[in-house]
Parts: sequence; C-alpha cells; structure tokens
Amino acid sequence: MSYMGYYFLPDAIESLNNHENDTEKHQADQEARETKEQQGAARAAALSGDIELILALSPTQFEYAMAVVLQMLGMTDLQRVGGRGHLSVNITGRDASGRTVLVQCKRRARTKKIGSPEIEKFIGMAHLHHHADLKLFVTTSEFTEHVRVLASQHGIQLMNGSDIENLARKQRESTP
Repeated sequence: MSYMGYYFLPDAIESLNNHENDTEKHQADQEARETKEQQGAARAAALSGDIELILALSPTQFEYAMAVVLQMLGMTDLQRVGGRGHLSVNITGRDASGRTVLVQCKRRARTKKIGSPEIEKFIGMAHLHHHADLKLFVTTSEFTEHVRVLASQHGIQLMNGSDIENLARKQRESTP
C-alpha cells in the first residue's frame, strides 16, 4: 500500500513548488509596489527642497530622494545600494562624462554636523574597496571644518542641506 503513495509524491512536490513560487511572486510584487511608493514620496520631497520634509523620510526614502537630487545634477545610471553591508556607499551612478560615482548619504538634523569618523570610513572604503572616479558625501546637515579639510585632501565632494535646498530651488525655477 505504501508503494502507491510514491505515485503521489511527485504531485505533492510540484504542488509545494507551485505554492512557493506563488508566494515569492506575491512578495516580489508587494516589494515593487512599496518601492514605487517610497520613490514617489522621495521624489516629491527632493523636488520640494524642504529639508524638514526630507528629514521626515525613512532612511530608504531619503536615499531615493538623494538619487533624485543627483539626477538634477545630470547623473545617470543611479542605483540605490544602501542597506546592510553597503560598505559606506548608498548610491552608485555615473556623471555626465560617464565617470563612476559613489555616494554616501546621511540624513541628520541641521544641528548634528558630520564629523571625522563618518568621513574617514567613507574615504577608506571609497579608495580601498570601491575605486570610483568620483566620491560624494551628502547630508541634510553640515560638515565640521576638519571634515571639509579632510574631504578636500582625499578628493571627496561634499553636499550639505543648503546645497540640496538651492539645487531644488534652481530646478523649480528652471522648470516651466
């Protein structure tokens, strides 16, 4: 009698596989919808240039918003790579000349300046691991003077909250 059960085993395995595939597809569709929603909110915040609105975004939305800001600067092939194990890089892309760009994003209140440990980590990973042509550190706050000097010495470009606001304002003024 148990021998007959083997005839049903392939059907049972196929049924389990189909269920797993349906579950994975549903999860992928859900993640795609959530990503699209996050990108929409991020785009609106970035185009507004309102730092308070940008600060209210989730960390992922903030990275998407900064990708929109980078698009305003003419960068292309932008990909959000943030999350666990991102090795100090949240966004990769190319500038108008086709050079590779690495971007580290830090969402901070204006009163919390970016200090040496954060820029030192970015410098190390950007130079030793990623080997990109251009390196950009973006924050909604400001940088300490020491960070500005250190970044300059290592070819790191800096963008602060005021830069983000000004860029969004110029974008709005140039759009008919």
